[in-house]
Amino acid sequence: MSRLHALSSPNLIDDFWEKSRFVTQVSSTFWNIKGRLTIEDRKKKRVFQEKGAHLYGTFYNTWIWEKNQGRLLLWKARPSSKLPIFLGEFSSGGKDGLVMLFPHLCGKDTYHGSIALFTNGFYFNWSICCGNTGQKSRVSYRYT
Repeated sequence: MSRLHALSSPNLIDDFWEKSRFVTQVSSTFWNIKGRLTIEDRKKKRVFQEKGAHLYGTFYNTWIWEKNQGRLLLWKARPSSKLPIFLGEFSSGGKDGLVMLFPHLCGKDTYHGSIALFTNGFYFNWSICCGNTGQKSRVSYRYT
């Protein structure tokens, strides 16, 4: 695991935006995920098209990051809908990362997102609370 570090820029959103241009791979110990991604810039949006494999087969994800007026927003595209789902807005959460301002609610489950920047990329983390059982889990994705 790469060492997290303090970044020189006080604006972590700008640091994230710069780092996210160069990532080409995604991985996670959750379901042994390994994948590649392509990035497309569209005005103030950066679209991550991910595809790869995990324990149960293949996966395809489309994430839409939006940098607008000093704000960082995250959307998830769904194949079954023309409109993406808004997941949250991120703000500085300390010297090394960003945190989601408000949790994303999906049915009875609650998702809190965070981003930790490191030298060659970033971690995108979900803290999940299952509404039916109260069980908490954490899923971390590494982008390099």
